[in-house]
Amino acid sequence: MATKPRSERETVMTVRLPRELHEQLKAAAEAGEGGIAAELRRRLEASFVEPTTTSVDLETRRLLNAVAWISTAVKDAYGASWRTDPDAGDVLRRAVCGDLMGWATAAGEAAPRAPKPGSAIAHLLEKGPITDPAVAIGFAAAAKEGFI
Repeated sequence: MATKPRSERETVMTVRLPRELHEQLKAAAEAGEGGIAAELRRRLEASFVEPTTTSVDLETRRLLNAVAWISTAVKDAYGASWRTDPDAGDVLRRAVCGDLMGWATAAGEAAPRAPKPGSAIAHLLEKGPITDPAVAIGFAAAAKEGFI
């Protein structure tokens, strides 16, 4: 029996999930804001809007793989996730932001310039109050993934 939608923009549905997937969603929801339904909706929406990690270029894929490897190594070394242990978080931050990015990014001096008009970063900066493109995109990524 279908339930009455809350609005014309919503549809209520029932989904069967493997227990393990349900537990993962539950844990993610508890770590973020909102319940399981909100977490499921956020992840589903992101799968349609955002590029997947499989659609990124080879160099970005290599960088993501390196960050994943560092994360696993840090958890192994400290017995805790970088997300829950301050020491593990500090090691991951220094390894990624300092060493890895220093080796992986283009050499030379950066000349600050505005992002391409119409890009996601340009839209974020137009909304203000953030004026630094790196801060804007970092904030947006952290919010998108539920870190803040």
